[in-house]
Amino acid sequence: MLRNRLLGFFLIVALASLFLLNGCATVSNEIVKKERNLFASWGEENKRQYLALGEKVYDKEFDLVFSAIVIAMANSGFSVKNMERASGYILAEGPAPLSAEQEVRLFKPCLEELNRISGYQRWRPTPGNTIESVTITLLRLQNKRTKVKIRISNVAIKSNASSIYYSSCPSVLAEVYKVVWRAVDKQIFLDESLDGTD
Repeated sequence: MLRNRLLGFFLIVALASLFLLNGCATVSNEIVKKERNLFASWGEENKRQYLALGEKVYDKEFDLVFSAIVIAMANSGFSVKNMERASGYILAEGPAPLSAEQEVRLFKPCLEELNRISGYQRWRPTPGNTIESVTITLLRLQNKRTKVKIRISNVAIKSNASSIYYSSCPSVLAEVYKVVWRAVDKQIFLDESLDGTD
């Protein structure tokens, strides 16, 4: 009799535990789904930013612009992984060229949104913990003009629990584009000054 009662008690406890664990898993799956949807919306916004911020035409010769971009990438902390002058292709990787204070300030709205979805402070800022991949394509145009397309992607961000890869927070990415273009513009200006060309 006591044995049957104990078995019944343990069965009730086991079933209750399974019910609670299943409920937690469902909540956790919903949070992950909402986070993925948010990352997807950031990806869409980043595509729009690429179309708006990722292209520029210089009234300069191709070789001058190509050389200036390689130097600008290195000066901005990027490592040039691959380049081919004939095709106008450059691939660089490195940390976001932003200060820790800039990263925290720019990422704050995105973190707040992530933590609101999670329901707790799961996501924390981790300045300097990002890797940017910068793909650059240069095209020769008529009249000694050069079109430059820059695409910045592949940002790694770590939470306190795990590391995930996803599209960058749009406000951070917009600032990275601005910093990269300023570095390129500055280097073109410096190279022209050294060459004595206009």
